[in-house]
Amino acid sequence: TFVFQKYNVAYLGHDNFLYRRLMPTDEWPQLLLQTLTFYIFVWSCIDLLWKALRNIRISRCLGNAVLSQLPISVRSKSIDAILQELAQVPDAIRHTIAFMRILSLLQHIQSTRDLQRSHEFFKHQTSIDSDTAQSGYTLIKIFIWEMPILGFLGTVIGISDAVGNFSGFLRNNKKK
Repeated sequence: TFVFQKYNVAYLGHDNFLYRRLMPTDEWPQLLLQTLTFYIFVWSCIDLLWKALRNIRISRCLGNAVLSQLPISVRSKSIDAILQELAQVPDAIRHTIAFMRILSLLQHIQSTRDLQRSHEFFKHQTSIDSDTAQSGYTLIKIFIWEMPILGFLGTVIGISDAVGNFSGFLRNNKKK
């Protein structure tokens, strides 16, 4: 069959490279590599999409009226009044990392009344959150590391098949 037959862009016949790579084969090593590569690709895409949707949800939550007015509230209200306002925030926002950091910082300032110690506390908590967020991408990093290895194995299998077929080709031509 022709794809874009009018322009003759790509022929997807049995001799086409894409056809050979994407269509199932009877040889189990190639089938295993194709299946594994496809599985890893789909898993990575779903994981990244899930993280992107979660980040979009968090961004929308941070647009809440109480949180967006927080810089102004800090200058004009007491910490107790701000904490009471934050207690009214919906649960969806309450479970975001940013909200928990803001809440813990305000509670720390309220309990210690020392801005320098609260700043150090906030930097430490932010560092922990950053490490936690980075560790969420460990599986993707492993998949990215694994893809070239699978490609190399596919190359080795392809070359070994070519050499095996070439020896058969030489035997057949020798008989003629």
